[in-house]
Amino acid sequence: MRRSRPTCRRAWPPLRGAGRRCGGAGPRRYRPRPGRSLRDGGVGSRRAGHALLSRAVEADILPTLRELGIGLTAYGVLGRGLISGHWSAGHVGGPGDLRGFSPRFSSGNVEHNLALVEALRRVADAKGYTVAQLAIAWVAAQGEYIVPLVSARTRERLVEALPATELDLTANDLAEIEKAVPEGAARGDRYPPAFMSSLGVGN
Repeated sequence: MRRSRPTCRRAWPPLRGAGRRCGGAGPRRYRPRPGRSLRDGGVGSRRAGHALLSRAVEADILPTLRELGIGLTAYGVLGRGLISGHWSAGHVGGPGDLRGFSPRFSSGNVEHNLALVEALRRVADAKGYTVAQLAIAWVAAQGEYIVPLVSARTRERLVEALPATELDLTANDLAEIEKAVPEGAARGDRYPPAFMSSLGVGN
């Protein structure tokens, strides 16, 4: 399955002239449509952003995938580090860090979103997990057909994330997580307006 990979120079106005490609972590325009599942020799999996702070796929995309027997590879499960448990309001990314252009990380929004992370941390601490482990396990618990795609910049972060694959969240666990981070609680779009308008799905 071939996907177009628009350059950041064209798609993100702040990066025009940078000559960078958005790469695998960038957003993909996706609109559910009738198709054949893997069992019929058709599409086996789709890729879309899905995380505690980014749940727009739950309205239409996930039901369609379930109906067609298609899996979901969920990227951005840690909200580009925002719900990793290691981000702080004063954090400054390196050169070319796209989070500097994300409204969700902007001043006024990031403080609100980090308060949600702290609420999630309290749930995680009570269960002996880290924030990242709980956030990853939550995505996996949304359906057997969902596979969280976890990125790690360091070996330490990878070692932290891997135990999430062994967590088996109960209905009570999920209810506590939902209370800490309700659907739609995040403040600020995931991407600048130029990207959001062509994403094909909301936050």
